[in-house]
Amino acid sequence: MVERSATLQEELPQIIGMLRQPAGDDPRFATIEGMRRHRTDFLSHVHDAWKHLHNRALDEILKMEALLRSPDSPKFPPGFASFLRYSKAIWRRVNDALVWSVLGFQGHHVRRLCHRRERLVLSHANPASIRRLLDKLNGDPLTFALWSDATSCVDVGDVISRSFSGGPSGILEVKEGPVNDRILELLSLPGDVGAKGQQIETFARLHGDKGIRQLNRVAKQLDLLASVQKILQSDEGYDPHWQAQVFVREAHTQDQSYDNSLATMLNLSGGAAMLECIDRCVWVYIDRDPAKTLADRVQAFSAALFERSPAIREWNRQWHQSDILGAVFPLNANLFEPMAVPLFFRPFDQAIIRDILLGGLKERILLYFDWVAYAAIVAGLGAKLTWSSRKGGRAQHSLPHHQRVMAVGERIPRIGLPNGRAIQGQSKVYRVLFEGILPSVVAAHYVEMLRSAPATAEEEDTT
Repeated sequence: MVERSATLQEELPQIIGMLRQPAGDDPRFATIEGMRRHRTDFLSHVHDAWKHLHNRALDEILKMEALLRSPDSPKFPPGFASFLRYSKAIWRRVNDALVWSVLGFQGHHVRRLCHRRERLVLSHANPASIRRLLDKLNGDPLTFALWSDATSCVDVGDVISRSFSGGPSGILEVKEGPVNDRILELLSLPGDVGAKGQQIETFARLHGDKGIRQLNRVAKQLDLLASVQKILQSDEGYDPHWQAQVFVREAHTQDQSYDNSLATMLNLSGGAAMLECIDRCVWVYIDRDPAKTLADRVQAFSAALFERSPAIREWNRQWHQSDILGAVFPLNANLFEPMAVPLFFRPFDQAIIRDILLGGLKERILLYFDWVAYAAIVAGLGAKLTWSSRKGGRAQHSLPHHQRVMAVGERIPRIGLPNGRAIQGQSKVYRVLFEGILPSVVAAHYVEMLRSAPATAEEEDTT
């Protein structure tokens, strides 16, 4: 198990090892057949590791929250508060990794649960009661339960539980106290709101506006939970958060990663900066010079790329009105993309991931997505990438954030087929930048989806 006396930088390789191989190196679990033969012991080992990591993450997040909110925080040395927030993000991503493991790495399940909401301060969310519940559920070796608010990727329900012994499984809403008990009784009564009018009036007299607001809040939470669970179970349904009918379709184009190419680049990079292009449109810049700031590296990246490709310079000037590349992402920005598979599971050495997040490779590996080359990839698939006007992109700002489609330089990308079917938005480009998926695969997924979709009006890609 991870030692509490070590720093996070020292602990991280061991944490990654536990996430990747939670049952350890027990020879009984070396094969799928062995796992099946010793299923109960295997599950108990896996759950023990997950419970340890989850409790460790909860302790650390609460401790860092307390420091950041303490009266002494204004006296912290420069950069210390930022370091605490960054470390807290790492621990939240440890919890995200547990979510991905519990959900069997089903990305569409994570996307249904993730609404990119601002994270709660855990100390304000009744941690003592939640942890008592977690301890009770996790007392069963064949059950694992985690606190959703402690993740960065789950915005539905309070607890995610998976039990192999008949215990609670799924997404759980946790309500405590007599007012919430009465609310749940009201909501469970048969009939519509009109039929419940007398009971609601009585409730309002007893509990006032505050009680009614809580009633509405709980009703919305349970409605969202029911809708999401229906989609997870049947792969279709109405999602009230996105305000859209959702259909989950299985792609025939298999995911392919460029991580092996990236690992080779890391092995070859030394003192001099390195610039390479992967799959025609992912530009990777590695600069290990510790004297440079992130801004220095972005500027050097821009100069090197513009020299290699003047067409990108012109496109960047047109879209971003700048001679510095727009939308450059360091590899460690995976921490802040809640829908992406956590970096811990990418096929890099554990020490390399530690260095990307907290060591000598932090903000040294930069990525840029070339939309001009992407358009050529889309064209090769028999489709066309076009762009909205700036006015059309700015119109998105009038919509609730979760209903907006992705824009680049205030223009919205759109992929269309010759038959008129089209999809507006290319949000899944995050998979290229933060999961290491080849852009040609993402483009193929979009085109395949359009070709297999029912003949409907133009779709919007909000997720």
